[in-house]
Amino acid sequence: MFRRPDNSIGFSFTRLITNAIPVFSNDYNGASALEPWRVDLLFTSQLALPVPSQLSPQSYQVAGICDALSTSSKIHDALRKSGVISASGLVDTTRITKHFANQLAVISIVGQRKLVNMLFLWEEECVRWRLLAQEEARILKALREGEGLGEEHPHSEMQTALRVVRAKMAVPPSLRAEGVQEPALPPRYVKSGI
Repeated sequence: MFRRPDNSIGFSFTRLITNAIPVFSNDYNGASALEPWRVDLLFTSQLALPVPSQLSPQSYQVAGICDALSTSSKIHDALRKSGVISASGLVDTTRITKHFANQLAVISIVGQRKLVNMLFLWEEECVRWRLLAQEEARILKALREGEGLGEEHPHSEMQTALRVVRAKMAVPPSLRAEGVQEPALPPRYVKSGI
């Protein structure tokens, strides 16, 4: 069942089959992964919002979960209704239940998997921003206390630390080096002089 533009209810056998019977050819390991460029696009679009940590109704379209803005708004409304997006606008992945597939029947199973990946990714991003904001607050407090003490030395180190923290907040996920390790060189054999 679906709602037509004229607000009447319609039935599509194709939609029923698509959602009821899994298509394993579309279900390869990378099908539900978000592309890195989509994650960066979501990150930069969220930075343009007044409160970047709150997902907007357009966020799901930007992340590639769906193609239409109306579907993106429906996803946002369903997530708010189920409590996955709290009243404060933050993501709470503990509210994802076994009924998640039924709550978001407007998108395919692969889309739902992408959405779950996006929600976990965004929750991690919000935790990262919160920690950086706490660090920024500590630096600003130290700067204010240092000015109040009348110290003669400039606070160039603290100002630099503040700029670094603010820059870290704006670095897109693809440009971060978290968890990236340099590939280890294979052992080399040294010829002995014998």
